[in-house]
Amino acid sequence: MGSAADIRDFLLPDLGKKIGATMTTTETARMVRDINSALHTLLGQQLAEDRSALVRAPLDVTLDVTSGSTAITFSGYASWMLGCTIKIGSTWNRLQKLSTNPSLEQPWLGDSTTGIAATVYQDCVNLDYALESVQEPVKLGSTRIYPVPNKQRLEDVRATRDSSGNLVEAAPQYYLMEDSLSYLQVPATRFQFDTLPTTQQALQFAACLRAPQIADFADTRTFLLPGGRDVEILHPVVRYLFRTFPQFIGDVNEVREDFKQAMQKWSSYSNKGPQPGTLELYGA
Repeated sequence: MGSAADIRDFLLPDLGKKIGATMTTTETARMVRDINSALHTLLGQQLAEDRSALVRAPLDVTLDVTSGSTAITFSGYASWMLGCTIKIGSTWNRLQKLSTNPSLEQPWLGDSTTGIAATVYQDCVNLDYALESVQEPVKLGSTRIYPVPNKQRLEDVRATRDSSGNLVEAAPQYYLMEDSLSYLQVPATRFQFDTLPTTQQALQFAACLRAPQIADFADTRTFLLPGGRDVEILHPVVRYLFRTFPQFIGDVNEVREDFKQAMQKWSSYSNKGPQPGTLELYGA
């Protein structure tokens, strides 16, 4: 049994129920919501870890294209290519994955061709997890690169590198970090560069990971807080949030005191998140 189920059993007496009792859909949804709210409040963007990802040099490939279609086939395909720019002859396009096979972002407007030469440029990096943010500096190799706030700004930056609108083969100077479902089909973070990297390098960054969340009480993780402090910190915080549920029958004064002590412990914990200002220690 994981930590989520432990919290459920911890809160059941506050509903006048025994451990193992059946819960209503409303009770379950409220508990899950309060667990996730507590995790976000405690951890927020504080789970920062040093991460890196490989950015590859341009790769020459051959592929088959069909006129008027986004469908393509080519040998040597790898998952890192998703979202990357591909130059087919003199035409620029981008690779994506809408089903089991990679495809082009825009339909191929030329003639149907077998074995046409193309080059894949890794101008984006798809992580297999979602970030809340990154801490500066972000480096590609030994060079710092700088963030832009949105796709339009990235396009503006690209235009300053080539007024004709063509992508430029050069060391990137800027990046856009965005959530992307269209390339990996799962919630994940994607770095996109302003230019087409020409050499293999390492992308280095400090990742602010998103607070863990649960979907239901079948979650098997033993601990949800760093250091395994779920019982002494997470349990009281979840109970504090849960106290406003209409069917809550626990001692509200006890709940407030336990919450206060839990937040004091969390504040002094070396891997703590910030003591939240959104929770009122002594409020109703």
